[in-house]
Amino acid sequence: MSRPQCQRQVLYRHCKGSQAVAEEAKSLQERFKNVMRIRKELIERGILARSREKGVLVFAQDHTLDSANVVLGYSGDLGRWKDEHGVALKEIRWRKAELES
Repeated sequence: MSRPQCQRQVLYRHCKGSQAVAEEAKSLQERFKNVMRIRKELIERGILARSREKGVLVFAQDHTLDSANVVLGYSGDLGRWKDEHGVALKEIRWRKAELES
């Protein structure tokens, strides 16, 4: 399967109660300041809240993001994220782009 010529924006829907990593990786802090800003803003707005479980943030309401890194706490690879059928999200993105082109 070939890669699409251009990539379309992918949105990630996080339902109320979904979890995110509380502590960001050093690489994220150093290289992805925009992601750090988004995480901070979500916490300040009460969309992401501290959980009773150590090291975990929880979504206080449904929310859509355009970056998985906000939830992962590190620069993630879509090849590692899989849907409920075990298909990598990167593969799903490629298939969708091919169908739309």
